[in-house]
Amino acid sequence: RRYMMDLLVHHILLSRKTEQPFSQGIVDIDHFKKINDTLGHLTGDDVLKEIAKIITIAVRSSDLVFRFGGEEFIILFPNTNLENAGFVMQRIKSVIENHDFMGVPWKVTASGGFTQLTGTDSPDALLQRSDDLLYKAKQDGRNRIYSA
Repeated sequence: RRYMMDLLVHHILLSRKTEQPFSQGIVDIDHFKKINDTLGHLTGDDVLKEIAKIITIAVRSSDLVFRFGGEEFIILFPNTNLENAGFVMQRIKSVIENHDFMGVPWKVTASGGFTQLTGTDSPDALLQRSDDLLYKAKQDGRNRIYSA
């Protein structure tokens, strides 16, 4: 978490200095507890590894991906506006929902929220906004990606 926060602060400062857009997203696996409770923690770990691989393949080499909490992933999108971050976030959601996870007899889905840095955002405010969007996606039925 500390490393991610250090890089988040760095990229926010760099974005403001260069006047380039910066976006940040969060992806959370839907009903992950069910995987662990029903299929075991080893299967849950395998699902996490596969999702990490899916996200890493979906983003550019300049984007940064972090596991954040149990089944959440934070993505930092330097030099990326909200629209382009949205393409990547939707692609991640789509690949996850269409992926056959070994040992999981049902579809695994993910929800997310993403946002673009504004002039007054602190790192915590940026993270909170994307987390609030994730929470809304979960409330509205999961397997959704919201932006603001």
